[in-house]
Amino acid sequence: MKMFFKAIVLFLIVFCLVSYLIENWNKIVEFKYEVDWLYLSLSILSLLGSLFFLPLSLGNVVKLLKHKISIKKMCMVLFYSQIAKYLPGGIWAYVGRVYLYKKEGMSASEASTCVILETLLVILSGIFVFFISLCFLDKIPSIEWITDKYIKEIGIIGLVFLLSLMHPKTLNFLWGLIRAKITKDNLQFDYSYSSLFKPAFILIFFWFGIGVGFWLLIRSFLYVDVNLLPMTTGAFILSWIVGLLAFFTPGGLGAREAVLVLLLNLYLPIYISVIIAAAARIWWITGELIWALFFIVWNRYDAVKNKNKFQKK
Repeated sequence: MKMFFKAIVLFLIVFCLVSYLIENWNKIVEFKYEVDWLYLSLSILSLLGSLFFLPLSLGNVVKLLKHKISIKKMCMVLFYSQIAKYLPGGIWAYVGRVYLYKKEGMSASEASTCVILETLLVILSGIFVFFISLCFLDKIPSIEWITDKYIKEIGIIGLVFLLSLMHPKTLNFLWGLIRAKITKDNLQFDYSYSSLFKPAFILIFFWFGIGVGFWLLIRSFLYVDVNLLPMTTGAFILSWIVGLLAFFTPGGLGAREAVLVLLLNLYLPIYISVIIAAAARIWWITGELIWALFFIVWNRYDAVKNKNKFQKK
């Protein structure tokens, strides 16, 4: 039944996106694509620079559990595991990260605790930046009964909820309720609440950088005013979080694009929103693959170098 439900949800998402494409195909074909390579290059550089904040933040989370992993190995743990998220099942990136953490000397429970904290911090910081972006919007289009005021209040409530959720006592209580249904591992969240501020602060910079990079991506083939930067930033963050939570699709494929199209369509034509959503997926995968390939090559180079040193001795 779970597989059937996931298949139905995925089918509906894909069906809606394909319907948008068919209905607006003529406009998409007639749209004049003039790539501005300067903006596109800046967009990719912004993405790569922002992605580098992730291992920096996660390295601080690892320190909370009294472990220390070099920045190079943290990058390898993160970017290697991200490749697995596009496999069916939606959990392999997390499983892969736990496995790689264990290779660095962590126990299974410590590695699992670390992955849970990392995921919650990424979501928390994303919602924080999303709320900040709402405050800088000149006008938020009303969505049915949700007014501008209610949208901002929902953001505040969500932020307060996640802040309270990150407290170690809250996490230990919740884990005690669901542990028996998931695993027999007795995870313990034992850290100072204030120690989360540093990794969360780094992740806020990560999201701001991603937002700027996404705006530059749109600007590379379509003129958009810089005043739309808060809107595009908030739209991408919310779609990314929905894609992260959509375990029924590999890497949030389809779910992220559907949410991004709906949000961008509040300000931009539907056919342009579809193009941007597709470009955003390619843009994000490109950034992850560049970093993954970079560290694969670096790792191979170090292995060959160490082997040559050993043979000389």
